[in-house]
Amino acid sequence: MFEWRKEPLRKTEPYLSESAPEWANFRSVYWFGSGAVNHITKTKSLAEVSQFSVTSHKLYIDVDTDSGITIVEQKLAQLGCGYSKWSTGNRGAHFHVDIESMEGVDVPHSQLVFIKSLGLEKIVDTSIYRHHSCIRCPGAIHSKTGKIKNLIKTVEGNQLNIPTVKYEPEDHYRNHRAGGPEQWVQFKKNIMQERGPGGRHQHLYIIYQSGINAGLSTTDILNWMIWWNANQSKPHTDEAVTLKWRSFNAQQKKKENRQSNKTLQ
Repeated sequence: MFEWRKEPLRKTEPYLSESAPEWANFRSVYWFGSGAVNHITKTKSLAEVSQFSVTSHKLYIDVDTDSGITIVEQKLAQLGCGYSKWSTGNRGAHFHVDIESMEGVDVPHSQLVFIKSLGLEKIVDTSIYRHHSCIRCPGAIHSKTGKIKNLIKTVEGNQLNIPTVKYEPEDHYRNHRAGGPEQWVQFKKNIMQERGPGGRHQHLYIIYQSGINAGLSTTDILNWMIWWNANQSKPHTDEAVTLKWRSFNAQQKKKENRQSNKTLQ
């Protein structure tokens, strides 16, 4: 099943369905299998969904700039693959690229690695290669511009074969808390707030700490930090957010060690 949303930031329980409801403007990038569906239905959230298998029949590429659009089209032409190019309702374009079907827990990471292998990571939105990410549906009306996501052209070609690359989590802080409903609600409130460039660092730390309190793994917290950053005006790079995340991990580990030493004394 896909997850469907009316807005990019979901404010209700996840809505799962094989087909789009009339009100849907956004759809999950990946199809959720039975394991993920059962988890989402039980927890009423997409937290920790990265541990489950997903399926992909398209590689989606989200580009914001005209120069980026040209580069992506040149890369796709070199690959000889088929794709459709869509307007976004705002700036840039979406490319729906034909690929051989992919299934597994490592699908989002494998697609991210493939995008990086093409040298596109700095000109496309890489935050969509996450289990919980979404993309605007064809025909959806952009809330700010009033414009529709329309088909611009279709290019015939081969299906890409994207190699599977196993995701190897970094060695990081793993002593998580069993967060309750109140902690999860607070975390959701934090990821739905907007911040100007001057308040990003502090709010990323707030997201990190509230994620720890809610019982999320630090890998999932990183995914949410990157997702939140990508939805801000003039976002930082994924690499910059990841560096902050590593710093927060180190701080958290030191704090837990100090608390542990006090307990032993």
